[in-house]
Amino acid sequence: MIDRLKHTKMLQKDGRWPEAVTFKNSRIKFYRGEGMTRTDASDAAWFDLEKKYPPLKPPKARQVGSLLETPIPWSEICEGDDVDAADYWVIQQFGLVYEEAPHDGVEGQLNWEKASSPPPITYAIELMRQAALEESGFFAEFRSRLECFAP
Repeated sequence: MIDRLKHTKMLQKDGRWPEAVTFKNSRIKFYRGEGMTRTDASDAAWFDLEKKYPPLKPPKARQVGSLLETPIPWSEICEGDDVDAADYWVIQQFGLVYEEAPHDGVEGQLNWEKASSPPPITYAIELMRQAALEESGFFAEFRSRLECFAP
């Protein structure tokens, strides 16, 4: 049986939910017209929805230097100059986005799909790459920068 919440979120993230929910609702109406109970009609409609709207194949990672990266999912990122916001975003997202990948010539992978929010400015993408390649030095610099904000 399909995990409805997980499938709904996946379709919303893919941008396919508006079409899928219209399909699901039409299938419920069809099954109700066939005499099914509301629960059975809903279950059958979700089954149909899962078949018609399966998960998309994950994008292939590409190698950038000694990193693997999935495609960046955000179509519009502000050019901006708010470096503090970029710093903060990288600190928040690093644990979600970075994965160790001990292969020959590959230090790690940036899976951008796992970020909980888009970067505030394009510069944050480059900062994340730097963090992945120079973890210890990168975060040591951030610690010193953040100390000036501490009370």
